[in-house]
Amino acid sequence: MLSTTACARPAEPWDAPFAGDPRAILEAAKLIPVPDEQMAIVLLEQHRYVIDENGPNNFKVRKVLPDCNRREGTEEWSSIEQEYQPWHESKPEMRARVIGADGTVHWLDGKTIADSPANEYDQNIFSDRRVVRAPLPAVGVGTIVEYEIVTRETAPCSMRVRRGGSRFVTACPSGDFNSRLRQHNLYQLKTVSKLIPDQQSSAARTEVRHNLTVTLGRSSRARALKELAIRRT
Repeated sequence: MLSTTACARPAEPWDAPFAGDPRAILEAAKLIPVPDEQMAIVLLEQHRYVIDENGPNNFKVRKVLPDCNRREGTEEWSSIEQEYQPWHESKPEMRARVIGADGTVHWLDGKTIADSPANEYDQNIFSDRRVVRAPLPAVGVGTIVEYEIVTRETAPCSMRVRRGGSRFVTACPSGDFNSRLRQHNLYQLKTVSKLIPDQQSSAARTEVRHNLTVTLGRSSRARALKELAIRRT
């Protein structure tokens, strides 16, 4: 069971994935001020890691992005992408909806998702890295973007020690950010935090699983990093 943190907050209409009432989300977003020098505010960012007893891990990222107050800002939110390596990961799963300024909902069409080799900046490096990209429909001034990307490992990495991280870096005003890790106790977990107050990170352990939660509330500019080192015991 995940423990609660000191920065618990009232529920928002965008908390439940793809279930919030579109008009309620639009009205709630309007109540969050956006500084004149900024184009937008990220309403919610969530990271979820699950590592089972056999080694493979699943990673899910979900974001609820804002209504940009300038047209040039919509270009940044007009598409989504995710890299993966087929030798140990399945093709990332993408889900998204765009809520128009009038409350209409436009869903991502799976047929528009492209899968292509990732660019290698060193010609001497050869790998199977690929990237999936998708254009988001009807993005414009006053719209809300909600998307989710799930990456699943099909085989565990062969390294005895595995490192990963949950990084949250943004120059625009941020809403709520939280990251959760759930891992089997066959693995030893060590964490290193940077720029995250101790009271905003909590852990709980059962006979089977170790749970770690990091929650950051709203701030005008935020940078946070949670590095994980996981070793098989």
